[in-house]
Amino acid sequence: MKIKSKFGILVISLAAASSIIISCSKPATTPKPAPAAPLTSLTVNVHDASGIHSVPTPNPKMQLFKTDNDRANKTNPASNLRTGDANGNITFDSLDAINYYYNAYNTSMTLSNATTGNQTTPLTSGVVNTRTAVVR
Repeated sequence: MKIKSKFGILVISLAAASSIIISCSKPATTPKPAPAAPLTSLTVNVHDASGIHSVPTPNPKMQLFKTDNDRANKTNPASNLRTGDANGNITFDSLDAINYYYNAYNTSMTLSNATTGNQTTPLTSGVVNTRTAVVR
């Protein structure tokens, strides 16, 4: 009888210990998704410098490219051709934080900056960057 009693105590002790261990373990948690990165945007104010004073170009058009070769050949655009407002402002959203090459057009769609080197400085990630482009 003593053996059965000791065996029963042992089984009960093991069951109690297992219950304590299981209840102390952390429940499974679902990892939280990483917060979305803030969007990088670019607002360009296009100015006409063909006169004595530089003035905003109303309703200019602009397209962004990642390389100067793509800009010169009008291939692989990084953006659609965008039309600005009456004050010459054009905004591009969801951009990479890099420098961009661009083609800017005046109201009559004349390519106004066909030379090499039409580029922005590198954009700052997660903010609205502002730049000025001059057309002639």
